[in-house]
Amino acid sequence: MARQVNPATGEDSNLLHDLHTSIIHMATFLRNKICEEFSWDTATYNRKCRDKPKRGRSYSEAEKLIIMTAYMQTLQIAFEQVEKQKKFLP
Repeated sequence: MARQVNPATGEDSNLLHDLHTSIIHMATFLRNKICEEFSWDTATYNRKCRDKPKRGRSYSEAEKLIIMTAYMQTLQIAFEQVEKQKKFLP
C-alpha cells in the first residue's frame, strides 16, 4: 500500500483524523457564523440551542432562513474538505 502524503505539507496524511477534525471544526464554524449574523455571544447561542421555543417566541421566517443558510454554508465547506482529501488518495 502506498504511503499517503499531503502535498501541501509533505507530511503523512491520516484520512480518518483529518476528516474527524474537519467535522469537529464545522460545529465551531456554524456557531461563529450564526453568532455573527445575529450579533449573539456564545452564551446566547448555547442557550438558544438548548431552549425549546416558547409559545409565540419562535424564530421568524427571516431568522430561519439565516440559520438554514449558515447551516448549508457549513455543509458546503465540509464537502469541499472531502473533495480535497480525495485528491490525496491513490
